[in-house]
Amino acid sequence: MRRINLKFDNKVAKWSAIAVAVLVLFFISYSIFSLFSPTKEQMYLNDLMDNIKDINNECKDFIDDSKINTEKALKTLPKMREGLYKIALDAGSSKYANEPKYTSAYSNLSKGLNENILLLDQLSAMISNPYGKDIELAGENLKIYRDTSENYYNLIEYKNSTFSLGNSMKGMINETLDYCISSNNAKKIEEIKTAEAEMFISKLNELTISMDKLMINYYEKVMDCRTNKMTYQLLIAKLDDTISKMDSVKSILSQMSIPNEFLPLYNNFSEVVNLYSKYLFDVKYAIVTESVRRDKTDITEDYMDSLYDSSSKTYEDVQKKYKNFTKEYNKIKGNN
Repeated sequence: MRRINLKFDNKVAKWSAIAVAVLVLFFISYSIFSLFSPTKEQMYLNDLMDNIKDINNECKDFIDDSKINTEKALKTLPKMREGLYKIALDAGSSKYANEPKYTSAYSNLSKGLNENILLLDQLSAMISNPYGKDIELAGENLKIYRDTSENYYNLIEYKNSTFSLGNSMKGMINETLDYCISSNNAKKIEEIKTAEAEMFISKLNELTISMDKLMINYYEKVMDCRTNKMTYQLLIAKLDDTISKMDSVKSILSQMSIPNEFLPLYNNFSEVVNLYSKYLFDVKYAIVTESVRRDKTDITEDYMDSLYDSSSKTYEDVQKKYKNFTKEYNKIKGNN
């Protein structure tokens, strides 16, 4: 009988040990599970950050082939801002925000959200006015908002990792910077082209005014010499002065910066200038020849007139070409 009781006692002891071991394992497992499972406070914080992440990821909807759909962006960004602002209010009024364990996390979340909202405002401003004079400064501010927001977010534990703005938002920021920089550069190039065009037209206007004053039919002046109203020496001196002034016109013309769209106009004016310079030398030769030979008895007036046949033809060509140039020049000048 004593042998049976001993056997029974051993079974009880064995099952008791197993029960104790199971309980110990249960409590250990529960402790481990509790240790690594998120608390309700952490879960609420994670939910807030999930919402922030979802809002920032909306940026991918208005990036097409690495280009910004500006219309969609300007329509969506204010809604994203409103969403982040609501999260900021919810986080600030949360009962968990003042718990010592989460005070730092909520503080960093609040600061990160504030910079995140400023980031969206800056994106909207830059996309709506990529040609702004202060676009470079706006771009630097955008980078500051990005880095500051990211730094605050990185201080928050999020699902056993750190939180961030997300790749979609970072990509949107980079595309916005590229879009604004390229747009602004295009504007600067256009402004430079406009300034060059205005300078060219202005300088050409000065030269045409000079040409109007310098362009003289010297054969008509020869008639004054033949009737003794003017000496040949004085006429030649006046002609030399005109030649000198034409040299100045040609010098200025050669140093001008010529926008591509005005190259034909420039070439036409250069042709007029060169042709008139040729005329001046031709007519001077004729005048000098006449002044030297006019007193000879065998020189007729028909002969003297014939000295000017070539130069007169050149002068007619000059007048014709200058008239065509002036017509085209006035048309272009009126459009600038």
